[in-house]
Amino acid sequence: MRYEKLSNQFYGANLLYGKIDLKPTHTWSFYYVVENTTDKEFIEKEALKTVLLVNEHSREFHFYGKQSQQWENSFDLADITIRPNATHQEIALTMVYSDLEKFIDMLQEEISARYFVPHDTYLIYDDENIYKQILSKLKY
Repeated sequence: MRYEKLSNQFYGANLLYGKIDLKPTHTWSFYYVVENTTDKEFIEKEALKTVLLVNEHSREFHFYGKQSQQWENSFDLADITIRPNATHQEIALTMVYSDLEKFIDMLQEEISARYFVPHDTYLIYDDENIYKQILSKLKY
């Protein structure tokens, strides 16, 4: 499985085994459930790869899980490395959630929003149980 299409513009992907295909004419938001992945080299590589792929309109990264702070730090560092002269408006927006309900609320808001430009939301996870819990609360 590369990714799971959950609705028209909402996708799920396993962090370790999935692969997402970003549509070049769309914008994107990323929601990460990072409960178990602690390998610093893997995290830094994933952050760098993802930040390189996105454009200036798709620079939102949301993190939930035990490892969320480490992931947020790596994404911030990747963004600074790639765009050292970025203005305040151009920097990536990274957010950590300690409360699963708040993470789900933000994700629900995101997938319910209407965008002028086609917008895709990705829920990327390393914990199957939390992923299923989120989908259940979102009624998927």
